[in-house]
Amino acid sequence: MITVTRNELIALCTKAFDATHCVCGESDAIATMVVDLEMAGLDGLSRFMLALELAREDMDTPPNVSDADDNKIFIDCHGASIVCHLPSLVDYGLEKLAGRPSITLNIQRAHSRWLVFSELRKLAGKGLSVFARWSGGDEGVEVECFLNAGQLFPDIFIDNQVRSFSQNMQIVISKHPTEIGEHVAAMQHISSASLETTYHGAFNQGIEVNSEYWQRLKEIAATNLVEDSDISRQRAGE
Repeated sequence: MITVTRNELIALCTKAFDATHCVCGESDAIATMVVDLEMAGLDGLSRFMLALELAREDMDTPPNVSDADDNKIFIDCHGASIVCHLPSLVDYGLEKLAGRPSITLNIQRAHSRWLVFSELRKLAGKGLSVFARWSGGDEGVEVECFLNAGQLFPDIFIDNQVRSFSQNMQIVISKHPTEIGEHVAAMQHISSASLETTYHGAFNQGIEVNSEYWQRLKEIAATNLVEDSDISRQRAGE
């Protein structure tokens, strides 16, 4: 393990995503999503490493978006990472929220859904309440996140008994508080308070990162530098 600063990790993750040459997604915004999850102790870096591997086969195209009459938006991400599309999808959802009590984003065929963490926090900072639910992924679990207006970190509940391999996700953005139902009583609970403590500890003392992940990110980022250098030499010879 090595200890790095938030800025150092954001800078490296930005360069690593740039190396994928994905058209969809802003690298600095994605890097912030990764680092926020890592600082909260939710394995942001390992999830990002997997997303980078999957990016090689992702369809690098905008999602298909369709509106329904009942405050719902249906989104098909074609099996791509949610981090490439979520900020713009949230902006679209907020436009539709005007004049309505809530809006639901029904997202289909998207991976790396844990990385929505940062965007959910931003919505709560804007005075909105958020509920997010998904199941499947490599872990085969169901995850539910509750985050009310002004709350800095979500309460997360995980059902380890579910064995689903769905790539779908639901995000409800509401102007009214979201209540935590009794059905979560038997689920593993990661409290808002524990996430906040872990996050601020990483902010003040540095982020402990797996040294192998750090080295691998540097190698991925370096491939982009090599390609840029090759292009520069080719242009110099024109």
